[in-house]
Amino acid sequence: MTAGHVSMKYGFQGPNDVAVTACGTGANSIGDAARMIQFGDANVMVAGGTEASMDALSIAGLCSGPIRFGNATITRILIFVQRLLAIYIEGFM
Repeated sequence: MTAGHVSMKYGFQGPNDVAVTACGTGANSIGDAARMIQFGDANVMVAGGTEASMDALSIAGLCSGPIRFGNATITRILIFVQRLLAIYIEGFM
């Protein structure tokens, strides 16, 4: 989501690659960008990483309907994630 938002905001065109490799996402993205330049897929690349893309569009997509994962609805999963996040944050406060 973040790569798309940045591209639209600044009018960037060309290859748009999103890597999801936890803590190594930024480094992975820089390596991918270097390879695209090296192989001639692009002249210039913008590369980096982000922790999370929590914007209105992402949240709306999660809350839009009865998405199911096994027996769990997205609401139950979001409540579970919220509790885990609260525990994580509380440990660092």
